Amino acid sequence: MALEIRPIPTLTGDDAARFIKNADEAERRYQKRMEYNRLHPDAVKENPARETVRRMWREYLDSVKE
Repeated sequence: MALEIRPIPTLTGDDAARFIKNADEAERRYQKRMEYNRLHPDAVKENPARETVRRMWREYLDSVKE
């Protein structure tokens, strides 16, 4: 039983350039965020949105256990 070999889609031209630009920008933002977190370790812990999400997940998981 043979599997069909499908071609891998490949970006070319303007689409490829836009993809590379967006990927580079995302990597730059990620590196910047990691550097900020390294220099300000308390900033991650003080994020109120993060704490809200953690509380919501904790409440949800507790309700599923019961």
